[in-house]
Amino acid sequence: MCYITPAEHLSLPSSQQVREGLIAFKIAAHIGDSVKFGVNCRDLLLAKKRAQIDWKGQIDLALDSDKPKEVCPTIGPCSMCGEYCAIKIMEIIVNVLNKSLFKTRKMN
Repeated sequence: MCYITPAEHLSLPSSQQVREGLIAFKIAAHIGDSVKFGVNCRDLLLAKKRAQIDWKGQIDLALDSDKPKEVCPTIGPCSMCGEYCAIKIMEIIVNVLNKSLFKTRKMN
């Protein structure tokens, strides 16, 4: 694997571009390791934080916490999804299914 920067083949990269290229490299390498060797406890904890929409917890577990600190909301779903947040929609579906299942068991 190698890393590239936005300046690739155009100019010498700035130190910030090198940093961003290396972070992207680390993330890609981690994904490859996860596929090859399986997820680790940190990955599972990050998934739980993501499902809970725990922004601080996600930032704390990020491979690079600086960038997310700049762009993450402090509460609620991400600004990209808003009311169409897949995590929130799944939470609603699971709650509806659980209530339905509870009613079915109660009637039996």
